[in-house]
Amino acid sequence: MNEHQPRGAQRRAARHFPVRSLFAAAISAACVTAAAQGAAAVVDVSLPGGSLSQSLNTLARQSGTPILVESSAVAGRTAAPVSGRMTVMQAVQALLTGTRLNAQEQNGAIVVRPGHDDAATLDAVTVTGNGLAENAWGPVPGLVAARSATGTKTDTSILENPQSVSVITRKEMDARNVQTVTEAIQYTPGVSVDQLGMDNQIEWISLRGFSSPSSYLDGLRLGAIWQSEPFGLERVEVLRGPASVLYGESGPGGLTGMVSKRPSSERSGEVQLQAGNQDRFQGAVDLTGPIGETDEWLYRVVALQRDSNTAVDYVKNDRVFIAPSLTWQPSAATRLTLLTQYQRDKIGFLPQYLPADGTLRDNPNGHVPRNRYVGEPDREHYLRDQTAVGYSLEHKFNDTISLQQNARYARVHQEFDTVTGNGLLADRRTLRRRLFDADQTSYDINVDTMLTSRFSTGPLTHTLLTGVEYARQRYDSLNWICGTAECAPPIDLFNPVYGQTIQRPDLPVTDALQHQERLGIYAQDQIRLGRWAYTLGGRWDRVRQNMMDRLSDSNTRSSDHAFTARVGAAYLFDSGVTPYASYTESFQPTSGLIYPSSPAKPTTGRQYEVGVKYEPAGHNSFVGVALFDVAQRNMATTDPVNPGFIVQSAETRVRGVELEGKLELSRQLSVLASYTYTDAEYTRSNDGYQGNQVSITPRSQASAWVDYAFTDALAGLSAGAGVRYVGKRYGNSSNTIELASYTLVDAALRYDLRTLGGQWRNASVALNVNNLFDKDYVGVCLSNTRCYFGAPRTVMATLTYRW
Repeated sequence: MNEHQPRGAQRRAARHFPVRSLFAAAISAACVTAAAQGAAAVVDVSLPGGSLSQSLNTLARQSGTPILVESSAVAGRTAAPVSGRMTVMQAVQALLTGTRLNAQEQNGAIVVRPGHDDAATLDAVTVTGNGLAENAWGPVPGLVAARSATGTKTDTSILENPQSVSVITRKEMDARNVQTVTEAIQYTPGVSVDQLGMDNQIEWISLRGFSSPSSYLDGLRLGAIWQSEPFGLERVEVLRGPASVLYGESGPGGLTGMVSKRPSSERSGEVQLQAGNQDRFQGAVDLTGPIGETDEWLYRVVALQRDSNTAVDYVKNDRVFIAPSLTWQPSAATRLTLLTQYQRDKIGFLPQYLPADGTLRDNPNGHVPRNRYVGEPDREHYLRDQTAVGYSLEHKFNDTISLQQNARYARVHQEFDTVTGNGLLADRRTLRRRLFDADQTSYDINVDTMLTSRFSTGPLTHTLLTGVEYARQRYDSLNWICGTAECAPPIDLFNPVYGQTIQRPDLPVTDALQHQERLGIYAQDQIRLGRWAYTLGGRWDRVRQNMMDRLSDSNTRSSDHAFTARVGAAYLFDSGVTPYASYTESFQPTSGLIYPSSPAKPTTGRQYEVGVKYEPAGHNSFVGVALFDVAQRNMATTDPVNPGFIVQSAETRVRGVELEGKLELSRQLSVLASYTYTDAEYTRSNDGYQGNQVSITPRSQASAWVDYAFTDALAGLSAGAGVRYVGKRYGNSSNTIELASYTLVDAALRYDLRTLGGQWRNASVALNVNNLFDKDYVGVCLSNTRCYFGAPRTVMATLTYRW
């Protein structure tokens, strides 16, 4: 059994308890098999909910594991339904959620006891481990998550979801000291994160060869210009493949889902100080626990402040972030969590738009350094404000039906004045420049209401999800773009002299207001029949858009409807091996007009996926292999007969295989590994790209991270090392810009100061280095005038104090 002790449990871990009135939830035959199975045995659980005492008895009979509990501790208590494939301990912890009862393993049995100090106690029982049951919206005790809601919108075992899902836990993010969401997922198969090099403005991510700029926080879509702070997240998840059946309009490659840190009934705190190269200084705090002596009110406050430069001269990366949250639990059946956050970024334009000559290719004038800044320091202004207010409401009407509603209002305002590169002149050293000023604001309202019904029809058990999602977005955009010498005079790329006059045009090139309204109605049935797990789903969506062009005083309206479906099946063997297969669809509205001025149709996608997932019994590990075939149709290309219009004849097809392993091989050693082979090509195109490799999609990429905790004389010391390989790829659809493969090495060294005792018992220090050998590489070139460097070596030292 992998042991985990919450901070509040460590002080109570070795107490001995006299027995008063106990009942044994399992006897006779259960006692014979207890030593062999115990709390770590993986079993199929199907508990309908009701009396906690009865549920524990039923679980003991189903699993063959003795469960010992004081009768008065569970008298009158109820338990929610629990189903799925999990360890016996996970099932017990799920039943105890919200009761303030603890469960520990003792010699193959499970002991349940009150969690407060004056509780009745058990004779001669030494508690060796404790922890809360994992749920899809909460923390994970280690590197390997067993449950996720991103692929189903229900608390589901990852084994039962017939699509590929990867979960990056809080522990993994801390071990690698991730500073952005793209850093969090860069060890995940099927993911490309270098689309804009070391850009710190927007997290452009490619999944299975398809751009996936949209992401989701707590189940709700975020605006395209939103950027999340990873210190405020409990987990980051990647669902690969179409997801429209649950989330509406989206690309066929998949999506990134994030879960915010939420209030906990366990009092705890964390203070973190960081310093690094590029003049980086950062402080963060995370406080949570009950308000008062009961669990009715819980709070959490997560805050961070950063003052930092970047790898590019004159470009800042400052941030202020605060996320207070509050949970109200008036009863065991109702929970309301208020989630708020505010973030203010004072940054700059990192990509710079450098030419291929001097970065990707040789230039007789020399090599362009990574820190080269081609703008004007007195005009480098980029300010972004993000505000979000939302809630998550959960209510159980009875043992069968429960309601969940997630809602959020979000506002993002960004304004920037910058000057970027715009291509070399004939001397191959004088760089044309382009002025780019903007004032953009996005307002988003999202409400997702879900009704979950758990019931049986004969031998079938159902988890039926029905939902309605409504969203409105308003995007106000005012942009000035000018590439002439009168607006932005050229500069010497290899010996820049700043201080030239930049003149913004009087009239913007864009002054537009875009409204979008989305309505989705969906249903999903997760069916269990013995060891078979089936998933059936369908969704109808309507998307209405209105684009008001203030410059031309015109309006363009469109209304799209789509129905998407998903069907999948998995078979759960006793050994933990689960083969699965699925088919799923996506749709995404397209901007532009088809001659003669009719709105374009949405693009559509479909995916076939087969694979095998494996969770070895008694081990906190996961291995997955997936083969996939994804296609996207109705893609827009330029109309060769009517310039200014589009035709929708293009099609992309992506086939490949992904391998993922997350292994906690022992309490000292853990390994993360992934490999992806992708055959992505344009199968139809009137632009001459047919048969070409899809841009920014390597055929091969791989990663591995190994973490080891030393013992004996080096107790308290741990080290990690990672390697990331990205194969050859093309920067454009015509495949005329070839990007070389590269390999990066990351490293970490940590020391837990508790071994020193005294005031250091809750402190730890860490040193993390990304791109250890300072590999100088070009992350991407989208054209001969737009190349972006990858991030250089970054070094960060961290002091953390937890209690």
